Amino acid sequence: MSVPFSETGKQARPAMQRPTRAFVPGIGYAVRQRSQRRRSAGPPVCRRHLRARPAAAVNAGLAPLRVLAAQRLRLLARTDRGVRALRSALKWLETPTQPRAAETVAALLDGLGDPARTLAAEVLGADVPCVGALRWACAYVAQTECDDLLPALLRQSAHPEPRARAAVLEALSQLRPLATDALSRALSDDDAEVASVAAVALARTSDSRLHSAIWHQPLRRYVPLARRMLVDLALRTRALEPLTALASDPHALVRAHAIRALSTLDALAPNRIDALVGDPDPAVRLAA
Repeated sequence: MSVPFSETGKQARPAMQRPTRAFVPGIGYAVRQRSQRRRSAGPPVCRRHLRARPAAAVNAGLAPLRVLAAQRLRLLARTDRGVRALRSALKWLETPTQPRAAETVAALLDGLGDPARTLAAEVLGADVPCVGALRWACAYVAQTECDDLLPALLRQSAHPEPRARAAVLEALSQLRPLATDALSRALSDDDAEVASVAAVALARTSDSRLHSAIWHQPLRRYVPLARRMLVDLALRTRALEPLTALASDPHALVRAHAIRALSTLDALAPNRIDALVGDPDPAVRLAA
């Protein structure tokens, strides 16, 4: 067979042919596609990221399963067997190794209706209930405003666990009328978080006697967030003595907030301003 010539008279170079491979149905096409992708794609790391399945797609695929599981659990919770199961599941509210167990059990308990009130009464009536179950019961009483459960809630303010006492006081601070006696006693609690919850709850009132009870305690025993909120109380009531003490707080944010409050009341002495200019924290220097 004659070899064609180009217009310039040179002999055309025959096209190089790749060696043929044995064709396997369903494999040869995939092999060619992968080889083409490797040649056209970037580095292997980039290919790995581009070909990875996004987490959103995985969650989207699992969403119908979660919805179905939640529906079945709600149906189970409406039966006597489901209530007994949820009563035994209260222990999972304090198990950190069970992901989302506390949120799931609490959500199911909140949707029970009257059986949830029965379970809350059982938890509050126990001598020393589980902390997680008690925290749920406190939140349930505060949300539903069950006045008949208030005496049992008040008894749990003497729980030996500080987290449980803080949950009880948090629930009491949301109920009306305010349980001022229990909150005032909690100001002298050994745990700083418990005393801080009581102080913040009493600071929202307009009773000067309760405010005096707050200032009667050493301010350093309250947590920094509570001390910062007490600055607002001192500014509102023009309590200069505690406000001056908070201006020397070891926490910079509390100190700066108190200094701004003193400036608002025109109670910041000039010599104090000169001393605050050298404060190591920029927020305090800016407030001065």
